[in-house]
Amino acid sequence: MSRLLLLLLFLVGCSPKSKWIQRENISDYPQFSSCQWIAFPENAFNGIEVEILRGQFGTRIYLNVHCGVLASAKALIRTESEQWVCEGILMKGSQKLLLPEPAASMLLEAIAQKRNISISIDHHFTTLEPLTIKSLSEKQD
Repeated sequence: MSRLLLLLLFLVGCSPKSKWIQRENISDYPQFSSCQWIAFPENAFNGIEVEILRGQFGTRIYLNVHCGVLASAKALIRTESEQWVCEGILMKGSQKLLLPEPAASMLLEAIAQKRNISISIDHHFTTLEPLTIKSLSEKQD
């Protein structure tokens, strides 16, 4: 009995967890309220953090690295059926890339369809787990 319990605890502890987290930033002033989804990289040294930010300003997607700087503003985004290269806006410090609206829309569509997605910039790489948060498809008031 104790072996079974130990095995069960081991399996539960080793089961994969979703990399996505959701944060709501609520302000007394609606123009400053937003909702944020973040997918943390599996590897902090060469991974890419994906940040989706939605508010009255619209939806923005940032690709962040935590180790080193980005030498290029070009991101390669792949799904099972397609791939595209987009050139984003490299933010000050060269660790954050803002995806342009067409690329952000295509990425959101792939996320909504629960496709497997991989993103690479230079030597940085990440694979996204499907995001099943219903509020991502809802409009921010």
